[in-house]
Amino acid sequence: MEIPKLLHEILINSYEQELSKFPLIKEVRRRIRYEDVNCFKFGSHTIKKRTAYGQKIELVYNKQQSDLIQLETLNSSWKALYNEPVSKIELNVPYYGQLRDALYQKLKDEALNYRNEDKKHAAAGKYFRSKSEAKFAEIYRALGIDFKYETHFDYSYYPDFAASPSFINGFFFHEHFGKMNSIDYQYNAAVKIKEYVNMGLIPGRDILFTFESDNHECNTEEFLHLLTALIAARLNL
Repeated sequence: MEIPKLLHEILINSYEQELSKFPLIKEVRRRIRYEDVNCFKFGSHTIKKRTAYGQKIELVYNKQQSDLIQLETLNSSWKALYNEPVSKIELNVPYYGQLRDALYQKLKDEALNYRNEDKKHAAAGKYFRSKSEAKFAEIYRALGIDFKYETHFDYSYYPDFAASPSFINGFFFHEHFGKMNSIDYQYNAAVKIKEYVNMGLIPGRDILFTFESDNHECNTEEFLHLLTALIAARLNL
């Protein structure tokens, strides 16, 4: 998956800045009271794993390890694609362990309890109603973007995704319209889009719309360009 250049730079900067906000944690064994104990070490601190604080540190350690792998992959692909350094972009990256946007935290994952038997497409540890939704989920996961599926948002609306990249303020919704060849579906899509706008959501900034029909597929390249444009708008780039 080739990422658009701007999104590539944003992701590299986000991982570098997130990693810089907490000392690198290492797994060590220490002799404590005549017993070898598994511990975490960062800076001048050594914390036993089997403690409440050690469990919290383990969450940060696991996130750091994941970030380091993602960053190495992104830097390797950048060097292969571009003969230039990565531009520095100052992002609003939270400290490790900092809670995400309060509203995003309240959104329930998989809140739509309707025709669950239609969820036949597996991706990113969940089941989705369409191949396209499963594809989008895999892209979000590959980019390290946290997401929730079919969250309840106002009245009877359940956007397909609510996505919360760690490097933007808040989150955005993503609604996919996959049957645009149908006249009735087109009408219902137009009504839904109007309702989202009436709720104060700005297309391309607060909510991402993707479309498909029998003659058009929203492929990975198209989706990544739409996603990059939305993230750039949120970061005022």
